[in-house]
Amino acid sequence: MASDETLAAERLSSAQIRLWRREMWVTERFFRFSNFLTLFSPNSAPLGGGSWLLAYDL
Repeated sequence: MASDETLAAERLSSAQIRLWRREMWVTERFFRFSNFLTLFSPNSAPLGGGSWLLAYDL
């Protein structure tokens, strides 16, 4: 009976690890995308305030 409990615990922990890895992948993708979007935001400091995008409006 103890072996069944051990197997269930191992199965649960592996499922939790897979879920955690999937959550971390989604989180990483979200932050990469949000960092990409900040390149186009009007107040992004690295690109001079995004003023290079305003040239398309002229």
